[in-house]
Amino acid sequence: METIATITGQEKVEFYFNDEILMEGPASEFFKEGSLHGKNIPLGIGDVFEVIDPKDEITAFRVMELQEDIYESGEIHTIKYFVVADDNKE
Repeated sequence: METIATITGQEKVEFYFNDEILMEGPASEFFKEGSLHGKNIPLGIGDVFEVIDPKDEITAFRVMELQEDIYESGEIHTIKYFVVADDNKE
């Protein structure tokens, strides 16, 4: 699994599924204590995560690609994840 370095939590995170935005928000909302890797450690390529929809149905997604939009200073300001549905429970 390819995982990017620790982040500050201030970055914007966007998840795309079938070329449409699935969810978005600040990194601190997605990568907190108890998340897949831990606080401020984002998902990497190949990672699987679950989303619970308003009907309490769980869907698993696998990260297939990620892109980082970076400021001139070298800091990441947006992390974009491109995901597919994952039927294989690990």
